[in-house]
Amino acid sequence: MVTIDDLKFTKQTHGGIGAVLKTKSKITISIQAGQGIYSTPREDGLEPESYSAFEVALFNVRGNFVTHKFIDSGADSVAGWVPRSVINNIIYQLER
Repeated sequence: MVTIDDLKFTKQTHGGIGAVLKTKSKITISIQAGQGIYSTPREDGLEPESYSAFEVALFNVRGNFVTHKFIDSGADSVAGWVPRSVINNIIYQLER
């Protein structure tokens, strides 16, 4: 099973890091962390394993946000401070 630890995080233009996973269910998961991002900690320049929570967005094949279908994100298109365990659970659901 794929987990957040298997994803390749790269430096992003916002200064932090990010990874994208296109799942078997045709939902794309964007996972971001950094100073200006809703992550824990909110710092740039760290390794992925240094973050305990991330900013997460989910998109359908048309590029529309579907985050709210998987995470309680209120009226927002993205969910902030999402723990690793929740991300792993979403990946598990979408990769089956």
